[in-house]
Amino acid sequence: MKTKVLFLMQLPPPVHGASMMNLFIKSSSLINEQFNCEFIDISPENTASGLGKFSFEKVFKSFKIVCEASKAYFKFKPKLVYVAISPHGLAFYKDALSISVLKLMGAKFVYHLHGKGIESESRTFIKKIIYRLVFKGADVIHLSECLHSDIRDVRDTDCDIYTLANGVPDHYDVHANVSRLPTFLYLSNFIPSKGAHVFLEAINKLDDKYRGCFKVLLVGSFRDDDYKEKLKLSIAEKFPESIELVGPAYGDDKVEFLNNSDVFVLPTSYKNECFPLSILEGMCHSLAVVSTYEGAIPNIIDDDKNGKLFNVENIDVLCEIIRNYIDDKDLLLEHKSAAREKFLSDYEISVFESNLCKILNTITQKKQEQIFS
Repeated sequence: MKTKVLFLMQLPPPVHGASMMNLFIKSSSLINEQFNCEFIDISPENTASGLGKFSFEKVFKSFKIVCEASKAYFKFKPKLVYVAISPHGLAFYKDALSISVLKLMGAKFVYHLHGKGIESESRTFIKKIIYRLVFKGADVIHLSECLHSDIRDVRDTDCDIYTLANGVPDHYDVHANVSRLPTFLYLSNFIPSKGAHVFLEAINKLDDKYRGCFKVLLVGSFRDDDYKEKLKLSIAEKFPESIELVGPAYGDDKVEFLNNSDVFVLPTSYKNECFPLSILEGMCHSLAVVSTYEGAIPNIIDDDKNGKLFNVENIDVLCEIIRNYIDDKDLLLEHKSAAREKFLSDYEISVFESNLCKILNTITQKKQEQIFS
């Protein structure tokens, strides 16, 4: 008889890294074959613009979610409750409310963290107490060992912490890459902390001799008209014929951009950056990756093997990286090939699904043994 697991998770919309990983879990044939699953969407928000903002409608929806979770737990009687818990902000307290009610009903928990920020949020005495109460008795799954320190002061040390890297489906067409010039792709939201302007500043530092020797594709959606104008001015500054500012791309359109690029560039300084799915998508499509030391990115990018890392404030280093990829085709091909190989071994979605199943089986077996010990 399959073990019952109740999954409480944020599902799209809105679309972001955590909601997409949760959708992959819900859609996984392997997970649904190994476990008797029930899924509840615990997101009270359906637009990206509303994330993190207070509204009375969200309060009402949050209480509704608590009722749905309690009803599901009572009827389903799962051995384990999996919560894709929000690490901070109003969403954390919304999750904490559901968790507290289910704890009173006797639920056993595992929390899956897709973000960071708990260490900074829990510096006040009251917040630290709240976090410790929420994490009491719960095992934790985190994205990378380098992020374990974020919950060091609040997690229950009598429980276990597991590491599980994200994964994405493999959509790469090995015959699709037909780019004639080294092509650099930025594929993310256009917000200052994601660093599109940093990328363009580095491009504009290239010598004039590189005119016509490369292409840049900037793909994403804007939230700020002023930032859009800033990027347009930067594009016009030196290499306008080599840089294309594209709107948002989804589905087949996004895949086409990935298939016809060579280097994925994400100069992020986003404070909650952890394990960007966009980087995994770039590696899936055999793109060398250039990014920063934020979150778990250094675990994804083997510096000088499948890409390059730099400090976001050092634009000269980014310029040098770009210059080397244009000048050294062998280096570019080597990094592209290594990126694809690492994706297949570590980050393809089936690897993620298999590892999650192993973790859930380990936890449920351990909790079963605790009951009879």
